[in-house]
Amino acid sequence: MIEYPSPAFFGIGNTFLALQRDYTIVIEEEFQLRQPLLFGNQAGAETSLVKERIVKSRGLMKNPAPATSKRGVPGSEPNVPSTDQKECAMRYENKGRKLTMLMMTAALLALCVKGPAKAAEKGKQMSFTLTSSEFRNMESIPAKFTCEGENISPPLSWAHLPGGTKSLVLIMDDPDAPDPAAPKITWIHWVLYNIPPSMNGLEEGAGNRAVGNGILEGVGSRNKSGYGGPCPPVGTHRYFHKLYALDTVLPALHSPSKAELERAMKGHVLGEAVLIGTYRKTKP
Repeated sequence: MIEYPSPAFFGIGNTFLALQRDYTIVIEEEFQLRQPLLFGNQAGAETSLVKERIVKSRGLMKNPAPATSKRGVPGSEPNVPSTDQKECAMRYENKGRKLTMLMMTAALLALCVKGPAKAAEKGKQMSFTLTSSEFRNMESIPAKFTCEGENISPPLSWAHLPGGTKSLVLIMDDPDAPDPAAPKITWIHWVLYNIPPSMNGLEEGAGNRAVGNGILEGVGSRNKSGYGGPCPPVGTHRYFHKLYALDTVLPALHSPSKAELERAMKGHVLGEAVLIGTYRKTKP
């Protein structure tokens, strides 16, 4: 799966581009202010006050020198910077403030991106999953595990149980019975509960022999316990293998139906993982 950067990531990039652009403008304007001084034309004296304003804005001048006269003669009337020079100096000060704000914003955005990224990574690591080595989600179930084959339960594996899980419940059902074009009932194929969280799966054929490890069985639509494989009368059916993580160990319910088991589970479900397989009979 390709993971793209979050919108906040692009926001940081745009912020730094804006910061670079504004910093360039500040440098260019400062050069324009200093140009008369660098090249020594008569505007040098006239820009002394503007230069003083720049130095003050940087905090580098505590005791500014008194203004000189228009032609450097003591006692003459001091010159006043032109309107353009004043505006340029004000723009320099404003850009400096904006530059500082941009830097602070970029730092805050960096912190905002790091937090959600770690949370997303943690959530991904804790994803509760149910899989089978014999078929993938929404793929056809091999005939071996159906009424057209050995009719044994497929191997199942799970991972990343929610924290606090005390037991697991497995229910396999078909919501497309009897005809996917006009379903009327949900056919129950397999019911197990009080599966210990120390287990990480069920072996092939586990539903066709006596259970152990404290696991208890419920009854399906055949009014029998144990696994009953797919055997759809018409069309392609979906078979939901649903694994529930509970925060408790259920009492013995004496071969409960799916409905009875779901009532006992109410308020105790920490998470659910689902694996869907499909099947269509090859023979009438």
